[in-house]
Amino acid sequence: MERAEVPGMIREQRLSRWIEEYSDSILHTCFLYLSDQGQAEDATQDIRDENSMDDDREESGVLTLTLSPVYSGEERILCSTQPVSLESVGAQIDLIRLIVLPAEIQYQISYSITDPQKYHSVMDDESHSITKPLSFRFVELNAGGTVSRYLKEGISDPVGCIGDHVIIGYLGVSELYDEYTLAVYENPLGNPLEFVTVKVQYENNLTWTPEERVWQQGSDRTKPHNEADDTLVNPTSDDLPEVEAVAIAKEAVLRVCKLQDDALERGRVVADMYVTNARPEYRRWFIQFQVFKEGSDSYVSRVYTCIVDQNGQVISDPDINEPSLEEKAAAMEAALQREKKKPDDLKKYLEYFDAQADNGGFFWYWPYDVKAAYWQEMQPWINEAPLETDTEVGMTLYYAYGIPSSDELQHDDAVRIARELIREKYQIADAQMAKYDPFCEAFDISGKLYHGNVWKFVFAEAGTHGSPYYRVVMDAKTGQAVIVEEFLWQSFKKDLEYDLKFY
Repeated sequence: MERAEVPGMIREQRLSRWIEEYSDSILHTCFLYLSDQGQAEDATQDIRDENSMDDDREESGVLTLTLSPVYSGEERILCSTQPVSLESVGAQIDLIRLIVLPAEIQYQISYSITDPQKYHSVMDDESHSITKPLSFRFVELNAGGTVSRYLKEGISDPVGCIGDHVIIGYLGVSELYDEYTLAVYENPLGNPLEFVTVKVQYENNLTWTPEERVWQQGSDRTKPHNEADDTLVNPTSDDLPEVEAVAIAKEAVLRVCKLQDDALERGRVVADMYVTNARPEYRRWFIQFQVFKEGSDSYVSRVYTCIVDQNGQVISDPDINEPSLEEKAAAMEAALQREKKKPDDLKKYLEYFDAQADNGGFFWYWPYDVKAAYWQEMQPWINEAPLETDTEVGMTLYYAYGIPSSDELQHDDAVRIARELIREKYQIADAQMAKYDPFCEAFDISGKLYHGNVWKFVFAEAGTHGSPYYRVVMDAKTGQAVIVEEFLWQSFKKDLEYDLKFY
């Protein structure tokens, strides 16, 4: 079932599939993982971050109007439904949507007429036989408040209307900013009627009301690949109230899953009413109990789901391939038993993974000294874990990690020198280089890249897509460059040589 999406994640896979194929991950819920760099990966690996939702580490992004994110495929969609009145023309902006793709940013602007008399007085031709649509351009203003330039268009100028009062167009992929100015035109060749300031703020839409999520799904369904067999609907006064449905679902989950009475208290409840194409008159509540990790108010460690129909019955739903609560509880118990049989090296890795959840979880986010401590603890399994693109533990043990001695470069000095090596080789301006930070660091004592110890860093520009990454490997004593290279992001788990850049 297509439901509200989670920041940092892509669409939830059907439980019936992960009961069969990914049951080791059933404790949490199997997702497709959207990495911080905006690339989609198949999250069937048995590692914690691909089975949890971490809102703590969401990056602040870029649209006094707020765009909130939804993720779909390799897209990152920033949306706002906050109405903005356009008094000069008798209209209002109902929706602004940016779809961030690897090669471009698509935008969609929907507006409605609030004052027909004023709108037609501005937008009709002299004979009142033709009513022109509004035009919009993303612009920069000079100090005098006039347009200094249009933002770079991607494929073309605004494409135009795709429906009543819906405008689409393109921006260059580099045009992802913290703030935009949207110019509103009666004629794109004339002077703007008004300017709208637009900010992007990443929000978790699971905190939206059910009505807001109904709107969001309706917006997504304008794209063919987002068609589905189910549709979120707004509850009415004739429906089973949400509070009653949640109470019924909670009692059932506690009973069937044999949980303690307070097991669902530390978390978030998300309830959506939906119908399906197969049974469009049969209204059902889909309820999620998202249990937060102890000590966190946003890191979701487990998700329990339950469907309650209008009669207050807890049901399965074949229309969306949702098993019964009893089937899910049995699958979860089986997964618990498998959890106990995990290899010891994987258990040790997951201990570190969970401890580093606030840093992002994955190995490449760990501080260099944590990697050193981990490598020491993993000694019993150094020669046992296979080096393959789909085995995380084997990747973490390919090199060897330590901490610098007193006569070797210390961390902060090494970062400064690495930054300078990149700037000099690629002639990057200081202001641009200041946007880059090392999100991956290690003190490598393996000797596999150089005859002595080396510092390794990968620098990335936070919150951008399509920008180059820079990798530096340098002598730990002298700071002399061993490797300084520029490369572009690509998906993990496909190319071993590429993946090892981050280890």
